[in-house]
Amino acid sequence: MNSIISLFLPLLTVICEQYGHHPYMQRKAAVRQGTDLCFEEQQYRAARVPYIKNACEKLVGHTLQDHQVPRIAFCGSGGGYRAMIATLGFLKGASKIGLLPATLYNSTVSGSSWAVAALVQSGMSVEKYSEQLPLQINTPITQGNNNNQLMHALLKQFACTQTITLVDLYGALLAQKLLSKMGNGNPLNIGFEEHVKFIRRTDMPMPIYSAIMSRSYDNGYLWTEFTPYEVGSWYLKSFIPSWAFGRRFCSGNSIDFDPPQSLGFLMGLWGSALSRNLHDIIRLYKDCLGDSAFAWELVIDFLSYITLLKDSVYPVYVANWMLALDGVCKEQEWNMMFDATLELGLALPPLLRPERGVDIIVICDATHCGINSCCATHCDAPHAEAFSELRKAQLYAQRHGLKFPPIGDLQENEPCSIHFDDDDPTAPVVIYIPLKADQQYQQGWDPAQDFTHIFNFQYDQEQVKLLSGLMEHAVVASKKVIIEAIERVVARKQITRLVV
Repeated sequence: MNSIISLFLPLLTVICEQYGHHPYMQRKAAVRQGTDLCFEEQQYRAARVPYIKNACEKLVGHTLQDHQVPRIAFCGSGGGYRAMIATLGFLKGASKIGLLPATLYNSTVSGSSWAVAALVQSGMSVEKYSEQLPLQINTPITQGNNNNQLMHALLKQFACTQTITLVDLYGALLAQKLLSKMGNGNPLNIGFEEHVKFIRRTDMPMPIYSAIMSRSYDNGYLWTEFTPYEVGSWYLKSFIPSWAFGRRFCSGNSIDFDPPQSLGFLMGLWGSALSRNLHDIIRLYKDCLGDSAFAWELVIDFLSYITLLKDSVYPVYVANWMLALDGVCKEQEWNMMFDATLELGLALPPLLRPERGVDIIVICDATHCGINSCCATHCDAPHAEAFSELRKAQLYAQRHGLKFPPIGDLQENEPCSIHFDDDDPTAPVVIYIPLKADQQYQQGWDPAQDFTHIFNFQYDQEQVKLLSGLMEHAVVASKKVIIEAIERVVARKQITRLVV
């Protein structure tokens, strides 16, 4: 094993020198405490309101006063490539009916995060990016990779004294599949902080990504959100700049100058529920790798030697930015982080923060392939209705004292269902659009019984078109319900204004 390590050690000095130079190399980061929205997000909201107002007026067909403009958010789900493709179909449908430009936030988790992160980073319209995606995922995740780039990325983490897990390799593979032909030509060098310039110049809602952080003191989890501006926890009332995630902190200030984490690494973290299977995936496709099979063996052996790999789950360990500050995590040197779908399959918690004041949440749920049917082999629960993520979300909100409407009939025969609270007009209106069979779209096809299983990392063009088209069809078919929800909120805001 020492001979294997000796192959990589000569590269460490070069990598340290290269990554010692970055835009934040002389900037210290500070922890921002409190629950208010950061200044940059407030600026983004103020700049986007005129566009939202114009789009909402086109949807409802009449002029709105500034105080009547609803704050609309999209909510994505987990589900691997299935969720990624369904999310793009959802966004295409939203664009087609004029809802996309009327939306303020796009909150995602796991597979839906991959769709939105790659879409935002591409700088393309959702229609244009959807044409490109099938060309990127029509081969297995371990084929067509640049092994030099992969090893370079892993050694970068090692050289910067970051802990390394299988998630690093997993994220690098995702980046090479989904971020190719973006940035400087090396998809593994794309930083999350680059998102800022894209949301400034494109007509896209602000993305919010999520993971969960383990609480050692009670075996619970803390929902952690990642925006282009900040990473942090509403529950801990603490946030750090997105470019400082991964740095070591003490008493509220960073104590090193490590470079920003790559977008690929974060995509691996956000979708790390699947990383536990990556070792098996690589072994499965090793015979297809040809001359690069030996390189993969070196990667696996190297990781096994220097990382925190376990037999089942591969968490990410990130330096605790709350170290030595007042709070429940002040004595933890490291935060252990996971895919948030291990707690909740819908990216709702960031949208329920009172400071964001979201009025309407439109959910794209691709977790279980529909309400009526769910194949235990393909999906994450034996029956989707019994384990509805929407009902789990309601319980989550109740436990944490967050406003959420009561969940009524899920309208099995309709493309969507709408949920609101007549007793509390300040609770958000929720429009729930699940991925499920629709005979008006494709006679005889049920996505729960086909190629959409959670471990499928290869889709051909027709499969992408079929799956994304199903969710696009569902959104277009829900247009009337969505407009009615907007009208409901507009009227509610007017009444509240008159009462005040």
